[in-house]
Amino acid sequence: ERQVELIARATPKRQYYLQSRRGNRLFELGLGPVALALCGASDPASQTLVDTIISEHGRSDFAPRFLSARGLEWAVELLGHFPQPE
Repeated sequence: ERQVELIARATPKRQYYLQSRRGNRLFELGLGPVALALCGASDPASQTLVDTIISEHGRSDFAPRFLSARGLEWAVELLGHFPQPE
């Protein structure tokens, strides 16, 4: 019953319940906006956006276009500071 109560009160897509041999607990991943945009892109609208970007622009330009579509222009600017794969 305690487990059900913890799960019921958890914030969706923010808090997670872990059951392991070492015990059970509720935890947060603490993802920032960029990680959340990329790792949390599982809903149908996000998947459609991913498919559209890849089909229209290819995979090599995916990250900046996806982040821009998510309103994370500041993150797009930061991408320019990292070496690009060849």
